[in-house]
Amino acid sequence: MTAFPLAPRLARALCSAAHLNCLIEAIIVISMLYVAPVFYVPQESREEFNEISTRFRHLDGDLASLVLVYRAYVKAAETSNNIDGGPTVAIAASTRLARRNRWCRENFINQARMRTAVKVRIQLRDLVKSSGLGRLHSCGSDDFSPLTKAFFEVAFRDQVATLATNRTDSSTNRVRESFPYYKRLEDTDPSSPLLCIHPDSSIYPLAIVARCPPPAVLFLEAVDSSSVPFSDTHQRVMMRHVCRIPSSWLGDENMEAVEAIKADVEESRLSASTQESDEIAATSNVISLSEHVVNVENAWSEIGYCPSKHIELQESLMNNVTKILTDELSSAESEKAEILCKIDQMRVEIAEIEKELQIPRKQISSQSLLSILDELTGYRSELDRKIAELNAEFKKLKSNEENLCQLLHVATLKGFPLIPSYNDKLRVQHHIDELQDVKRHRVDKLAKMRQRILSCIDYLKSDCNLTLPEPISGIVTMNVEPLDLSEAFLEEMDRTQDLYMDLFHKFKSEEDELFENIDSLRKRLGLPPFTLPKEHSKCPSRRINYGSEELSRLRELRLANLRHLMEASVLELEGIWADALVSTDYRQNFRDSMPMDCTEENLSRLEEEVHRWRRFKSSHQDFYDALMVWLDTLRQIKAIELKRQDPTVLKNRGGILLKLDKEDRKLRTRDLPNQTAHLESIIANECVGSDIDQFSLVCFEGQPLTGQKNSLTLIIDKNLEPSGNVATGPTSTASKTTKSGFVYA
Repeated sequence: MTAFPLAPRLARALCSAAHLNCLIEAIIVISMLYVAPVFYVPQESREEFNEISTRFRHLDGDLASLVLVYRAYVKAAETSNNIDGGPTVAIAASTRLARRNRWCRENFINQARMRTAVKVRIQLRDLVKSSGLGRLHSCGSDDFSPLTKAFFEVAFRDQVATLATNRTDSSTNRVRESFPYYKRLEDTDPSSPLLCIHPDSSIYPLAIVARCPPPAVLFLEAVDSSSVPFSDTHQRVMMRHVCRIPSSWLGDENMEAVEAIKADVEESRLSASTQESDEIAATSNVISLSEHVVNVENAWSEIGYCPSKHIELQESLMNNVTKILTDELSSAESEKAEILCKIDQMRVEIAEIEKELQIPRKQISSQSLLSILDELTGYRSELDRKIAELNAEFKKLKSNEENLCQLLHVATLKGFPLIPSYNDKLRVQHHIDELQDVKRHRVDKLAKMRQRILSCIDYLKSDCNLTLPEPISGIVTMNVEPLDLSEAFLEEMDRTQDLYMDLFHKFKSEEDELFENIDSLRKRLGLPPFTLPKEHSKCPSRRINYGSEELSRLRELRLANLRHLMEASVLELEGIWADALVSTDYRQNFRDSMPMDCTEENLSRLEEEVHRWRRFKSSHQDFYDALMVWLDTLRQIKAIELKRQDPTVLKNRGGILLKLDKEDRKLRTRDLPNQTAHLESIIANECVGSDIDQFSLVCFEGQPLTGQKNSLTLIIDKNLEPSGNVATGPTSTASKTTKSGFVYA
């Protein structure tokens, strides 16, 4: 599109015309739009102009009219070709120009603008050829719908207008039906300006004079007409370059609205012409009847009846005519009453249906009784279709609900009327949603139970002596869709799962305990980890039998090595006592109460003691970590005290002693108090529950860490000398006081 020096919309129209095979006409239209308007209308020759302009009007609209004007302008200068010399060609060119100018004057067309249009067309045609847009095709001279569609495909939605009929005038409070008004497509704002067809448009006579305005139009330009006086206060906009378009181009939704408008326009036009025809016919009938009466009376006069006979005949004739008219009137009144009764009955039925369907009441626009009856009959058929659709949807929902209720074994909803309402439909849909949630929950629960049963079967293998019930067997083994999701079926499935899980736990617990004992014995005997042979691992019973034999063999081997095991247990117990800082009194009491006979009972007691203190130490590892840090700080302080007593350090009495004093002060005043507080906090938090007795046995140099107030302070006082007892040299700058082993500046 960038190859064309045009507005984007016109450039897109060229592209659209290329595949609609009307590129020649599109180039002509764009050239004419470039110089539009080409007509000039002298006020003194308005009637002559109207007569001449009819030859250029086309029913498809103004774009087709522009093509007709251009072709007529070109044809006006056509002459027979002359193949003689150059001067003849020059004369022919001047002759063509003169003929075109004369033709323009005769048809009230601007000569200069037409010449410009020819030049623009030539340039635009060359650009199209060089751009490779496509071959130059023509849509002909009769059907210009491809040309209109090319501009319609690239138009904006606000360049399409639909007819707005029966618009009530706000100033005069009457319906203006003689002049067609348009609204932009999908414009529902009542304050939006009205659109009118410009009087110079080709379809203006069709819309105004013939009263057949097109239901939908395409326009390329809108002109404000606020300077033109109108009888009402609505703002209007004149549409120029107007083309009528079929309603099928607007899509299904807009097509229905346009077709309805088209029907209203046709009905309004026919109603007006019918009313006018009825008035003319009635007048003609009265005149004809009067003429017949006059002829009858003239015949009586010619016969020569006496006045009394003449009056009698007149009364008889009047009575006969009156009787005929009265009978006709009575028949018409009876038919009218019958139609009114049908209308009233149908209105009542329609009102009940509208109330059931919860839709707004329809306003009947027809005037005559038969038209009203026909409109009500059509509307009743439409309501019957809606009821049928609603019943079909409702039946479909009820069918889904019944299927779910049958699957889940729950009751269906009942108590619905013959014609279900929209709320009834929502009620059933809400119940279906609830049933779907219940179904999903039960299907998930069923899938979990199926997976557990399959896991048990896979573990038990040939040891599984249970048989699945018939409906459960297909779901578990073949994964078929369940036909029953009732609570009773889920309970049966749950009971079956419990049977399989009980059998699974029976074998599993026995197997785990057996192999745990085997691993423990092999570890104590210093043997490598146990590996089960493949031929004995096919089912739990074979694994248990083989494991029992292995456990018996290990126990016999254990009895043979019982003395070695007891010695190893004693060494292990002494090590864990030392690591756990168990008091020496407790250790000695345990040694005294423990005979060293090589029996299973004594070995079990040793192993239980080892396990007891190992578990205690691992459970309170943070306590022992903090205790080790605290003890390490005490050792550092004691090491500093020993260094102070070294003769070499005392002899120096300078940098080394000062450095030791500084380090000792940091350990005593900062590290040790903080670590002591942290350790006391841990002891207070963990010295509770079943381990409180074992905490009371933890000692350091015979002093228990718990059970006494200020136990840690007593240990510090016992192990450390106050820093004030250390002789201070000339480097000391401050006096220090001591309290309970801690240094206070």
